[in-house]
Amino acid sequence: MNRPLNVIANSPEYRSAKLLNISEEQQVQIFAKQMLAKRIFVGHYQERRYVGALNSYRDIVCVTESENDLPRDLNIVKKRIEQFYPSDVIWTGITGPEMVGAPAGYSLWVKLNNIPFGHYWFQIREVKFIENLEICVRLKCLRSVDVDGGFGNRASTNSEKQTLNLDSQQDETQEKEDSIKIISSFDFQKLLVSVKDINYHDTLNHWISALSLLFTFHNMRQMLSFLVILVISAVTGFFKFVAFLGDFSIRLMREISVFVNACTPIVLGIIDFFSKCVGGLFILITLLWRGSTPNNAFQNFRPPQRALPAPAGRVGPVPPPMYRQNRRYAQ
Repeated sequence: MNRPLNVIANSPEYRSAKLLNISEEQQVQIFAKQMLAKRIFVGHYQERRYVGALNSYRDIVCVTESENDLPRDLNIVKKRIEQFYPSDVIWTGITGPEMVGAPAGYSLWVKLNNIPFGHYWFQIREVKFIENLEICVRLKCLRSVDVDGGFGNRASTNSEKQTLNLDSQQDETQEKEDSIKIISSFDFQKLLVSVKDINYHDTLNHWISALSLLFTFHNMRQMLSFLVILVISAVTGFFKFVAFLGDFSIRLMREISVFVNACTPIVLGIIDFFSKCVGGLFILITLLWRGSTPNNAFQNFRPPQRALPAPAGRVGPVPPPMYRQNRRYAQ
């Protein structure tokens, strides 16, 4: 399945893409699919890492050193993709030896279906471009590789690869033949003839006979008895529900009245407390507004004087105090 660049350039898909004047992005996608699709190689599934750009985990499959053509094609596809797509926009899923932090050699960051770590024969089934996210390379695990036996022999490796290519081609051919057989075996003429041959009168008679078997005297009696029991149960349940609702409402009103009687003094005390607080605040504001000067009405206020009683044996008006004092000195 090694496809050189001249074969890719002369392929019908690539030539039709140029003739149709499609965009450069679609040409890059077609080029990558033609270069990598259906390729079979020996890979080492060695670890699984978290990819921050995707917020997901990817399985790392390293291409073994026995493969010569696939690393070269991966390098070509990787460079072609990086020329069109910036590295910060899309995740290529292909790393080379120059990638810092990645495994040595060329590796594919893919999703595998729960297989253990080890060496396997893989086939690239599809190269899918997810818009503005990643280039997803789908692998199919064909079978495991005996590492102890070694796969460094180039002739044995090529023979096994050719065998696997033939097996995969035979599987694809068999699937296509099965799908063609299924489509060809479906006869639309027979379907139309069967529809036309339907006797609607016989169908109506069949339905009438089926309904007559269903609506018998025994079945009707059972149905009526069931309906009567259902109606009686519904009416009884309704009255029970009304009685329960009335009893519940009475009990609820009683509890609410007890609660109101218990909370009324507390609520009145709280209202009186806040009214006194507000009244005292207003009185304080009034005193601060009027100031400390007393009112003029209280300045001329004099307490009433009581008249002294006259001395005994004296008739007439009482002389003033100064007159009495002078008279005492004169005597």
